Amino acid sequence: MFDRYKFIEILKSIEGVNLFNPYTDTCDQCDGEDAAKIRENNLLEYLKVVDSTNSIIVGEAPGYLGCRRTGLPFTDNDHLSIVQRIFGLGEMKQATITGKNRENSALFMWRTIGRLKKPPFVWNLIPLHPYKRDKQLSNRTPIKKDYHVSNIAIEYLLENGGFDKIIAVGRIAEKYLGEMGYECTYVRHPSHGGSGIFKEAILREFDTK
Repeated sequence: MFDRYKFIEILKSIEGVNLFNPYTDTCDQCDGEDAAKIRENNLLEYLKVVDSTNSIIVGEAPGYLGCRRTGLPFTDNDHLSIVQRIFGLGEMKQATITGKNRENSALFMWRTIGRLKKPPFVWNLIPLHPYKRDKQLSNRTPIKKDYHVSNIAIEYLLENGGFDKIIAVGRIAEKYLGEMGYECTYVRHPSHGGSGIFKEAILREFDTK
């Protein structure tokens, strides 16, 4: 059985080099007071979705405009309220006080998921934000060590979440899920011109409103 409080503790225990943990770390460039706790509370509310769906969409890693700021995968500040509405969740708060509020992947993801009758849970293989050395507000291609330290989280989620359908966003997510022994369906990542292909693939996999 999935325990969202246990999952939060697992996430908070993960550490790595040039990895920002949204639930324990504070960004001195963007965060407001108690930002890490706000992100933890946002995620705690979002994790209620695990009990109401049997499907999951899995990406690779958070970006600096999305989960690093909000605590929710594929979610920027502009889409916090949209995630609340789609799943019927309680209040979520903004943890940052400066910086950009919009991420293209968030726009494409939630615009598509908002059309589904039974929206899936959305997560990343790596729950921490990989950034380039000495440049926290950047996105870095994850390395093997990033996946290694993150395995404890994705394994707990997939083993206890009761998901019958796993969708991998991008070839890298598909590859790592396969290596971990999970059957999944590949869809193209919505960024870099792939939004239309992503939308078509998701709408084929799920019933729409």
